[in-house]
Amino acid sequence: MDFIRYKLTHSHTATPQDHQKLITITTSTVKDRGNGTTRSVQRDSIIYVPTSYSDASNSASAAAVPLVIVLHGATGTANYCVHEMKWSEKADAEHFMVVYPNGSRPYPSKPPGMATNAQTWNDGSGRFESEVSGVDDVSFIRQLIWQLQNGYRIDEKRIYVTGMSNGASMAMRCGLELSDMIAAIAPCAGALWTTKMMTGGGNNNRKNASVRGISVLYVTGYNDTMNPLNGGYPKMLVSTEKMRNSSPKPPVSQTIAALVKIIGASSTGSSKWSALGNAIRHAEVYRNEQDGAEVVFLVLENHGHHWPGGNSVLPKLLMGPKNTSFQGTDVMWDFFESHPMP
Repeated sequence: MDFIRYKLTHSHTATPQDHQKLITITTSTVKDRGNGTTRSVQRDSIIYVPTSYSDASNSASAAAVPLVIVLHGATGTANYCVHEMKWSEKADAEHFMVVYPNGSRPYPSKPPGMATNAQTWNDGSGRFESEVSGVDDVSFIRQLIWQLQNGYRIDEKRIYVTGMSNGASMAMRCGLELSDMIAAIAPCAGALWTTKMMTGGGNNNRKNASVRGISVLYVTGYNDTMNPLNGGYPKMLVSTEKMRNSSPKPPVSQTIAALVKIIGASSTGSSKWSALGNAIRHAEVYRNEQDGAEVVFLVLENHGHHWPGGNSVLPKLLMGPKNTSFQGTDVMWDFFESHPMP
């Protein structure tokens, strides 16, 4: 597989450029709003290969490495995730690969821009251009995994997805629709949107469920007005949401209930997570004792719409406070490491 070197536009000494590459995938046809044509487009993803991985790691005798897929939020980029979320640094410390895909945008031939050419994921909400244009992001993620498996020794039982906001919603959609490939997910400040998702994809009888129940660590901030705990329209996007005639966000409790229903779990308390102290305002843990699948729900104290523990430059006035005591990437990796695919 032919990789093109990707040069960072910001200094980032913790991730050597020799281990960061760009991979391009040609997607299924989408509509270009710029000229009204329907065509295939190329989607870029940044991949980070840990410094401990070498060409010898591709040999049949070498141990396979886990893969973490990191999805940016609406208007975000893969490059922003590299700098904000600290997953590449964690990959070096724990020996796994990371891939940061870019979502789709209304004008594929032009660079992404927050105001007029925002990159988004088709998370099933109907809020964004990606769904209007018929982008199949589930197939895109599947193709991405296949291509990485062709070029690297990826542990097929340890493929994980995380994401922020719109990327978190997409992570949950991937967890349900790609449960044959993905071991666990860790969404931050997202929602389940489609009817199939909200009904739990089945019932508490796991034999009748339409998807494998995967483990979920769901994190959100108590002060996050973009992902209101009680549901509703995000504070900044009221006019945009209503103009698109989309539904308001469901209460977070409804998302958690759907996830719990999928794995057929019951509450087990929250003593382990309560030990994190003042960083967490509320914790719930649900577990299926038969196969070990879990749903963990954490509400962070004094935290808005930011990646927890990350390098967010988003203004507090718009996105709320940042809880610096909770290192989201570290906690999520610990969760992933303990939840491989059965």
